[in-house]
Amino acid sequence: MEDYNTDRRGDVGSWCRIAAMDGLTSFAMLAIDASTTFPHSTGPDLDVGGIVAPPFDRRLEFLALSAVDDAEGDNCRVAFFDERLCRSILGALLKQLAEKLDVVRSKAGECLERLLTSQTPRLPFVPHRRILIQALGLDRRGKNWADPALTFPLLMKVVNIEDFTEPIISGVVVSVGGLTESVSKSASASLFEWIRGLRIAKATPKLFRMGEVFLSLFKRHKRNGRVLLPLLSTLDKLLTHGYLDELLTAQNGTFLRNLVACLSNEAKGCSDVKRLLAIVGVSLNLLQPHLETQEVMQKEILPFVMAMLLNRFPRVRRYTAEQLYTKLSEDGDALFGDHGRLEEANQLLLSTVWHEERDPEGKLTDTRNRIADLLDIPLTTDVRRVKIGKRATARSAPKDEFESYASLVNNA
Repeated sequence: MEDYNTDRRGDVGSWCRIAAMDGLTSFAMLAIDASTTFPHSTGPDLDVGGIVAPPFDRRLEFLALSAVDDAEGDNCRVAFFDERLCRSILGALLKQLAEKLDVVRSKAGECLERLLTSQTPRLPFVPHRRILIQALGLDRRGKNWADPALTFPLLMKVVNIEDFTEPIISGVVVSVGGLTESVSKSASASLFEWIRGLRIAKATPKLFRMGEVFLSLFKRHKRNGRVLLPLLSTLDKLLTHGYLDELLTAQNGTFLRNLVACLSNEAKGCSDVKRLLAIVGVSLNLLQPHLETQEVMQKEILPFVMAMLLNRFPRVRRYTAEQLYTKLSEDGDALFGDHGRLEEANQLLLSTVWHEERDPEGKLTDTRNRIADLLDIPLTTDVRRVKIGKRATARSAPKDEFESYASLVNNA
């Protein structure tokens, strides 16, 4: 269910996930049938706290059978299905229901319908069963789960169930940052509306939970552009619309520091140009003059941007310089006090040829260091001495810049 691999045949990971969903659903049914520690027969059963209980006229019979099983020993009581397994299965299916591929969402919706509406056997241990069924509209059959305009609004009703918050957000961010316009538009609208509701209700813990999910995705999918590129695109959209302002300023900028650390770790040794460009975009979008994050910006974000000015890929260096120039032109006066020094820094960014293949004399390094001095950006001695081409090893450096463009095909 976590296979997002691609090769020359196409998105083979999605084929694996579709097959896994079918298998997981069938095995869940078999496990429930084979278990003897809870009733799972058809009929007007009573759902109490997510556990299926027998109807009133059969409770004495069930208790008598249970007593006999206890007397005969524990070997007669077998459990192949429990609450933890139920949460894991439903969470995995809900994550796939938030995926960007229509065929994956369609299969996930079918599997959820099969599990949650089945009466023989009936799925036990479902967290907030009634809320889940009503939110997904499973009382009305025949939905087209492949339709993003239908699926994502329903999913964002389920996301408030704590057990399913992380898997749903993990799936939605891939769709928001995807390349398919209809999917990205529907997923973005649903996510933004959910965040607006949280802000109106002042549900800060939910916003913090969303931030934790973002950071966990960086750690779980390190170097996996299939997941991280959509995540970076989602973060860029949220920052542009100001939906992360509370997260950036809360707890003395803890989330902001952790996010910058994740961006820096992902950029180290990365040979995917497209991912590096997205990292630069998010980093510069974190420079928000209206937020009280000046210390983090000066000590962590801007030094990282300075490092990207000397990235081994010419295209990344040029893009970083262009975007930093644009940022300083728009918000420079609010971010930095000295207008004269700001103008000199902008002139250096504009006049320097950042995409030179080689810099044997270290002119780009000297220019970068001068820009850092003008903007009062602290750089360590080792960072100030770094020159283009010195950090890349024979093992990590690609033969040419265009080798890393394979990601454009993988993410199409």
